[in-house]
Amino acid sequence: MWDVRDSVFWDYIPDSQELMDKLFECDWQLVQKPYVKNESDIEEIRKELKRNYWTIRDAFKYYSSISSSTGSGTFALTLNSYTDYLKQAGVYQNNLVSLTDSDTLFYSISKRDKATPLNPGNSIIRYQFLEIVMKIGLKYSKKKSPGEAIKEFCEEIIQKSLPQGKGQTFRVERYWNVEWDN
Repeated sequence: MWDVRDSVFWDYIPDSQELMDKLFECDWQLVQKPYVKNESDIEEIRKELKRNYWTIRDAFKYYSSISSSTGSGTFALTLNSYTDYLKQAGVYQNNLVSLTDSDTLFYSISKRDKATPLNPGNSIIRYQFLEIVMKIGLKYSKKKSPGEAIKEFCEEIIQKSLPQGKGQTFRVERYWNVEWDN
């Protein structure tokens, strides 16, 4: 009887809430936080982004995997794939965020003195994608509270962009099997 533990997939770490929480905390430490009047607003933003992180990470993973080559083996999102995601997710529909706004964010966040193998130039990596999601979320909503703005953005855009856990479901149901193992 075939078992994933005896296959080429044996050492793959499956997605889980525990893994998503660890990834989020690593990314959150690297994100440049927005200026807000109250420190409690940062905690509200953090809470909403963490609650939606699995979907944010899945969106990054999917769009970076189909992104044009960055010349490295690192998952990175190029401007075209990033724009495709924002269009597909419906970010531009309410006219609060323009293509120019999102491009400017991309270039300001992806700017670095020197590209490295783990952070290639002209692209963004996972924590930078989280930062862009946060900044677009704050711009997207007219809510007064930053936490409410992020919550609205996550409900209207992020949660509808890709079903949470779709990648892991695919692996378990369609990829981790004897045919692909062979």
